[in-house]
Amino acid sequence: MTTEDPPIPVRATAADDPDFPIAWEPGEAELEWEWDDMHSPRAVPPLSEDYLMVLGGGFAAMYREVGLPFEILTRVWNGFVYYARLIHAPEEERAALRESAPDRWRSMIPRSAAYWAAARRELEAMYAEIEAIRGTEPAAELAAAWERAWQHAGRAWEIHFVAILGPYQVLEDLIERYASIVEGANPADGLELVAGTVEELAATERELATLTAAAAAAPAIADRLRTVPAPTVDEIRALPGGPGFVHQLEDFLSRRGHLGTMCEDLTEPSWNADPRPLLGDIGRRLAADPEEATRRAAHRVALADQREATVRAALAGQPDELGRFEELLGFAKDIGWLTEGHNYWIDRMCSDRLRRLTRRVAHRLVADGVIDHPEDVVYLRRAEIAELIERPADRRRTVAERSAVHATNLRRRPPAKVGTISPPDPNAKVDPFEGAHFAIEADGSLRGTGASAGVIRGIARVVRGQGDFDRVRPGDIVVATASNPGWLPLFAIAGGFVTDTGGVLSHAAVVAREFGVPAVVGTREGTRRIEDGRLIEIDGTTGLVRFA
Repeated sequence: MTTEDPPIPVRATAADDPDFPIAWEPGEAELEWEWDDMHSPRAVPPLSEDYLMVLGGGFAAMYREVGLPFEILTRVWNGFVYYARLIHAPEEERAALRESAPDRWRSMIPRSAAYWAAARRELEAMYAEIEAIRGTEPAAELAAAWERAWQHAGRAWEIHFVAILGPYQVLEDLIERYASIVEGANPADGLELVAGTVEELAATERELATLTAAAAAAPAIADRLRTVPAPTVDEIRALPGGPGFVHQLEDFLSRRGHLGTMCEDLTEPSWNADPRPLLGDIGRRLAADPEEATRRAAHRVALADQREATVRAALAGQPDELGRFEELLGFAKDIGWLTEGHNYWIDRMCSDRLRRLTRRVAHRLVADGVIDHPEDVVYLRRAEIAELIERPADRRRTVAERSAVHATNLRRRPPAKVGTISPPDPNAKVDPFEGAHFAIEADGSLRGTGASAGVIRGIARVVRGQGDFDRVRPGDIVVATASNPGWLPLFAIAGGFVTDTGGVLSHAAVVAREFGVPAVVGTREGTRRIEDGRLIEIDGTTGLVRFA
C-alpha cells in the first residue's frame, strides 16, 4: 500500500496497547488511522460494525466520479471506526493531485442539482423495496432480500459521497469569497447567507409545532406529556382526545419517523421504532415560548440580509466582482442545503430502514430458536443472519460472548489516532467539516469554532443520547459529542449548543444556523470538562465557552 506522505513515527502503534488492542493485517500498522469520533462516538456491536463497513465502501464512488486516485480505507477495531487515506500515485505526483482536488469537486457544482434529483428517485425506490420485506417470506426468498437490502444500503452511501461533493465545495468557496470581501469575517459569517435553506428541517419544525399545538389544546394529553418518563403511544391514545392526537402523530411519523438518531448504529432507535423520545420532546416544547422560533427565524433572515448588504456595499462599482459573487451565492442557495439534506435522506433514513428490517428478521430468528430476544440480533453478522434465515441454528452462546465483548468495548476510550502517526502539518488548511483544534484558554475557558452567531448564558446539559433528552429544559445549553437533524427538537428549545467535534460545516453547525441558535463546535473537551448543571456562557462568533 502507498501512503500519502512518508510518515515520521511519533508513537508506537497500538498493537501492544492493552487498553485498545488491535490485530493488524499486513501493512496496516504503517498507515495513520483516525477515529471518526463525530459519527462513531461510542463502540458499536457486530452488526453495526458491518454497517459502518458498508458506509466506508461508499467513499470509492466519490473518487471515481471525479477521477482521482484516492482511497479511504475503513476498519472497525473494538467497535470504533477508523479511516486511513491513501493516494495511489508516485510520491512526486501526490502534492499536485491534492492541489487539484478542489477543482475536481467544483466540477460537480453545476451538476449537483440534477444528480440529486435522479438520486432521490433511486433512493426512494430502494427504501420502498426494503420496507416491503416483511420477514415472513420463504427462507430462500428472505435471505436473498436481506442481502439485497444491504446492497441497497451500500448504494445509498455511494450516492451520499457523490452528492456532497458540489455542496460542500460551494460553501467552502463562499466562506473564502466572503472573507476576501469583508475584512475580519469569521468562517461562519459567509454561511449565514444561506442559513434557512434546508426545507426538510423547516418542514419538520413546522409539523412539530402543529403537533405541540394539538397537545396543548388537550389538557389531559399536555399534562401527561409534561411528565417524565415520556408516555407510550397507547397511554396517549387512552386519554381524552387521544385517538385524534395519535392519528396526527402517526401521520407525522410516516414522513419524519426516521429521525431521532445520532449515530450509524443499528441499536439506536429512530422515532419510528420508539416514539417515546419524540413524545418527550413535544412535552418539553409545551414549556417553551412558542414565539421564540419565529423570533429566531426573523433574526436569521435579517442577519442574512445584513451580510448580503455588506458585500454589495463593499463591491459597489465593481460589477464584474459582484456578478461572480452573485453566481457563487446562487449556487450556494441552490445546492448548499444538501450539506444537511443528505443527512436527512441518507444517514438517517437508510439506517432507519435497515434497522427496522433487522428487527423484523430478528423476530423470525427468535421464533426459529436462533436467539432469545429480538435485541440480540445485533450481535450477529450480516452474512451469519442470511445463513441463519435459511438454516436456523442456536446462536445463544455466540450472542452471550459477543455481548460481553461489546460491554468491554463500551468502557474503552479509543485513541484519536493509531498506527504510524505523522506530526501535524502547521500549514495544513483547516477542514471546515472537521474544524480546528484549540488549546484551553489561560483562564480555563474552552475554545472551539464559532458556528452560529450569538451570545447566550444558560445551564449546561451534557447530552450523550436520547436517554438524556428529558433533562433538557427550554433555554439550556446542550453539550454533546456531536449532533445532526435527528436531534432537531432540542434545537427548537435549547438556548445554545456546544459540541466536542466539528467545524463550521459540521451537522451541528448547519442545524444551529438553520434555527438561529448560538453554537460553538469542535471544543474537543466540552463533554469532559463542562459539568452537567453548571452555568456557562457561549459566544457563537468567537467560539469561546466561559464558566460563569
